[in-house]
Amino acid sequence: SGRLNWWSTVCTSCKRLLPLATTGDGNCLLHAASLGMWGFHDRDLVLRKALYTMMRSGAEREALKRRWRWQQTQQNKEVCLVYTEEEWEREWNELLKLASSEPRTHFSKNGGTGGGVDNSEDPVYESLEEFHVFVLAHILRRPIVVVADTMLRDSGGEAFAPIPFGGIYLPLEVLPNRCHCSPLVLAYDQAHFSALVSMEQKDQQREQAVIPLTDSEHKLLPLHFAVDPGKDWEWGKDDNDNTRLANLILSLEAKLNLLHSYMNVTWIRIPSETRAPLAQPESPTASAGEDVQSLADSMDSDRDSICSNSNGNNGKNSKEKEKDKQRKDKDKNRTDSVANKIGSISKTLGIKLKKNMGGLGGLVHGKMSRANSGNGKNGDTVEKVKEKKSKSRKGSKEESGHNSPIEKMNTKSFSDKQSDPWKYSTDVKLSLNILRAAMQGERKFIFAGLLLTSHRHQFHEEMIGYYLTSAQERFNAEQEQKRKE
Repeated sequence: SGRLNWWSTVCTSCKRLLPLATTGDGNCLLHAASLGMWGFHDRDLVLRKALYTMMRSGAEREALKRRWRWQQTQQNKEVCLVYTEEEWEREWNELLKLASSEPRTHFSKNGGTGGGVDNSEDPVYESLEEFHVFVLAHILRRPIVVVADTMLRDSGGEAFAPIPFGGIYLPLEVLPNRCHCSPLVLAYDQAHFSALVSMEQKDQQREQAVIPLTDSEHKLLPLHFAVDPGKDWEWGKDDNDNTRLANLILSLEAKLNLLHSYMNVTWIRIPSETRAPLAQPESPTASAGEDVQSLADSMDSDRDSICSNSNGNNGKNSKEKEKDKQRKDKDKNRTDSVANKIGSISKTLGIKLKKNMGGLGGLVHGKMSRANSGNGKNGDTVEKVKEKKSKSRKGSKEESGHNSPIEKMNTKSFSDKQSDPWKYSTDVKLSLNILRAAMQGERKFIFAGLLLTSHRHQFHEEMIGYYLTSAQERFNAEQEQKRKE
């Protein structure tokens, strides 16, 4: 479906990510996470038990539940579905039940969910949903990116059901500087999770391991469960308050700010020979220049009109003076409006010129890498700025029931961010400009999160050696069994 490794096709400096074989016993999400981090399955259910505990009695339980209910409410609105409070509790309890470490059936011939490595003697567990991925990100204190198709298709290739798993899951209830900045990457295909890892190369400097945060069309991946309406949110009442709803809508700038805070992000320049042609070639300097010139001519004519009107006022009666005064006010308003338009177009022209400047790739890549070289460094900077602002606002009405750490770090409400774009860092605004250009067809960069693969420990070598030895023994046993049959 073109969801995996499209970035290594358009940019040869990016490593391909390969899926690891994962047991399909219903616990494949936790198996895949464990394999991606440590190299072995979660057979002792350590991660699954931690998942269940956090959902049942963790400190973040209520905030996580609000985020889940908010996203589910928005999805329900699309199909005109409304739950009662009893139904909401039933849905939550069902999610909790799915996370249990108790097996669904004790033995299975086919190993449960599709795909993966199966063992008929293994217990089978309940399959998990996208909210469990979000909770897992909090347990690991690490972003998770799931690569998945967007639609489930039949044998004829016709789409008949959406697949909601693909996207980005951030540990938003944990401060960024307390999280691991390299995302865990998972694949979801045929109702089965697998870890995605890069292959070790002799020359590690030639290629870099990254995971794009956009799809192949350069549209930002879904950011799951990103909104917490807060403790004071009244379900069923505030849902119909358009003003409060508008305050909770995350702008593209706000989403990029979260990604910059929780990950080491970078822009990878796409070589010109593999760059897709522009759908609508644009000449920003020419078009904007024509707009500015036409507005300037219009403004000159307005100014001449105003001057001629003002010079002809002498010697007129009071009624004519009153008419002239009204005409002056009207002309003044018109001039102000034209001036505002010129200011707006000048700002747009400046952005377009910045986007099309030569050598921008090296500047962006170097700047982003330096700005985000440490674990949570960018998040620390944002946090310090917001701490100063929060002290000056202490005791104000803006302090509501939003108890999420990310809300405390970023702002007292999302509307503050949207009304004042200067609250975002230069890196975020630069990312915004390049991403908008990409969405308009000017695809020169890949927006991606860096994957840290440099650390290698002795126990890794021992694990690999043990795995290869045991794998050879299993292979020989299987071959011997086939010969006997």
